[in-house]
Amino acid sequence: MAQWHSGCYQQMPDSTYIFQSKPVQYNERMRPGQAQMICASFSPGGVFMAAGSADHHVRVYLMVGEEGPHRILETQAHTDRVDSIQWAHNSHRFISGSKDGTAHVWHYERQQWKSLRLLYEHQITGDNKTKLKVSMVSWDVTDKWVITAVSDYTLKVWNANTGALVQVLRGHKDEVFVLESHPIDPHVLLSAGHDGQIFIWDIVAGTAVASFENTIEGQGHGAVFDAKWSPDGQCMAATDSHGHILMFGFAPKNELIRKLPRELFFHTDYRPLIRNMNHFVVDEQTQTAPHLMPPPFLVDVEGNPYPPAQQRLVPGREKCKVEQLIPNIIFQSRSRGLDVAPVLVLSQQEVIEGIPTENPRSNIDQMIAELVRNRGGQQENRVAERIQLNTSPRAGMTSHISLELTEIDAFMSNQALLL
Repeated sequence: MAQWHSGCYQQMPDSTYIFQSKPVQYNERMRPGQAQMICASFSPGGVFMAAGSADHHVRVYLMVGEEGPHRILETQAHTDRVDSIQWAHNSHRFISGSKDGTAHVWHYERQQWKSLRLLYEHQITGDNKTKLKVSMVSWDVTDKWVITAVSDYTLKVWNANTGALVQVLRGHKDEVFVLESHPIDPHVLLSAGHDGQIFIWDIVAGTAVASFENTIEGQGHGAVFDAKWSPDGQCMAATDSHGHILMFGFAPKNELIRKLPRELFFHTDYRPLIRNMNHFVVDEQTQTAPHLMPPPFLVDVEGNPYPPAQQRLVPGREKCKVEQLIPNIIFQSRSRGLDVAPVLVLSQQEVIEGIPTENPRSNIDQMIAELVRNRGGQQENRVAERIQLNTSPRAGMTSHISLELTEIDAFMSNQALLL
């Protein structure tokens, strides 16, 4: 039974810096079993792409030519899924890491790809019953060292040419999924993990230069999911499991960063997406593809929009007029009944006339109250007429009055529901 594997990438013409509107998609026939691509990395010049898959295979593709990607390597070097892969900065080498606890440094030599296995079984001490896994791999900026993060919460620094273990870095208390080498200093490495800690290491000395803990008030620590250095290496930014952006650095704050409020959300965050009848993913409220929606508004954690000056910080709104930087406010009922307490939502119509001096309020409450009074007056008059018509003969009076009182009770119940 054959299985097909598909992938796509975006092409950018050599003469411009604009991506083509449609990605290039290719399909190829794979070996039987699970074959989904888990990780991929381009070579520095973009000629090659290395990929790791769930079927334990490492594949390398040649990315030039009009026919699209051409597979030039397919090998089962691991015994478990390959979920981390990273190309070297300045050479035709890459490293692959697997859940089988091994890592391979690959290089191109004499018209073929060869690998150097990092010998974990001889280097790792401790409980042999615990199966170790490689969770992330990285290179230093000079490509002299490769770094692997292991499921025992340690980082291991290896000589990329000989495969010798150089340092073991300890400090994390949970698995590490972020490894970022400094863009300038070959000795400096950033690591972050699910323990909420960020470390700056001197990988040659084997010591931590600095560390930060992402503590969230009342919630303990927040796992760090990603982190990056700035191009000059003076600052770094990280994101955590609670939606926070953390910024650290030696340089003074950028002027734009100073203007940013502490709470930064888009009004479209957490909006549900659905598939339409053509199976395209669209925004549920507007039925528009997410990438075709207008630039969102900046709001705080309660959903309140920020002033126009801060809305201009959103890409695509830099040159908008003031009235275009103020969202519409509409009101929605909170239930299928007549609970019409106003709910603030931001509509896709961006322009409104002026800024309200006080909180806007819907007049639907008054309309419903007036409707209830009108219906109440008409029904009460009808009940009174029926009672007067049925006051004789005396024998039927009690039953008629009882019937009309039941109607009044029903009317009052309806009125209570309306209110």
